[in-house]
Amino acid sequence: MDEELEQRGVTPESFFDQATETREMVQTVQKTSNSNLSLLNELKERVRKIEIKLFDEEDRRQKEEM
Repeated sequence: MDEELEQRGVTPESFFDQATETREMVQTVQKTSNSNLSLLNELKERVRKIEIKLFDEEDRRQKEEM
C-alpha cells in the first residue's frame, strides 16, 4: 500500500506537511471565529443597553404624562 501511495505522489513527508498546513489553517479559522463571536457578543450587549435606555425613557415619559 505504501508503494501505491508513493506512486500517487503521497509520501510520509508530503502527508505530514499537508496535515501541518491543514492544522494551521484550522487554527486561523478558529481564531477568526472566536474573534467574530466576541464582536457579536459585544454588539449584543450594546443593543441590550440601548433597549434598556429606550424602555426607561418611555417609562419616564408615561409617568410624566400621568
